[in-house]
Amino acid sequence: MTIEWVEPSLDVQVTLIGHGTLQGPKKSTVLDFFTCAGINYSSPVVGAILNGELCELTTPVVKESTLAPVLMRDADGARIYRRSLSFLLSAAFSRLFPDAVLNINYSVYPGGYYCDVSRREPLNPVELLSLKAEMVDLVTKNLSFEKKEVPLAQAIEIFSKLGELDKVQLLHYRTKDHVTIYSLGSYLDYHQGYMVPSTSFLKWFDSTKLNRRDKITEGIFAPWAFYRSDFQQIGGHDILYAPQSKEDSDIFNRFQ
Repeated sequence: MTIEWVEPSLDVQVTLIGHGTLQGPKKSTVLDFFTCAGINYSSPVVGAILNGELCELTTPVVKESTLAPVLMRDADGARIYRRSLSFLLSAAFSRLFPDAVLNINYSVYPGGYYCDVSRREPLNPVELLSLKAEMVDLVTKNLSFEKKEVPLAQAIEIFSKLGELDKVQLLHYRTKDHVTIYSLGSYLDYHQGYMVPSTSFLKWFDSTKLNRRDKITEGIFAPWAFYRSDFQQIGGHDILYAPQSKEDSDIFNRFQ
């Protein structure tokens, strides 16, 4: 056995669980290693487990590590995808209707969001099609979701200047001294949780306008997986997120 002094290595080894070991420059991202591996997973990779911890695909690898994919069909992967999709929806809406507010109220079966708008009339069918077209345009441009941490006081100042007083009020209750802010072009927001690296990952979505039975509230429903055939494209198998047809879905019983 020989032990000797050496120069620090500029490379790092990463073991892809179940496949083998790759070597690459330190601070290469998790996505870089998955891309170089060229493995055809059964569903799109939207996150990763790096040394036992959930992380984003943009996370740099700085030491010898183990790596496993988080697929879109996984529970964590579905959350990452839906969170990123809601950000895309909000960014597209702000570009088209800068004086209005999109309220993403809650998630609904089978995997979408029920939304409404304020400071203006509900979207008409033409405007809703324009919103979807804007989302598609952002996806086609493959824009990055930029991420940065800022001090809490700075975040409060940022959202105060934007006139988003509801967020300012929430930030006043935050116990941590920093806030993670994501941006897509000129649109920004703070998020708890992980995102995909760029808009090109968000290929599966739709939007439609539905009325509650009481006819009082109109809203936008923005599902990420509408029919079983769509879900099968991403290797999904959970019937909860994949109704055979819209008549099988509880959404259309609740919002028609």
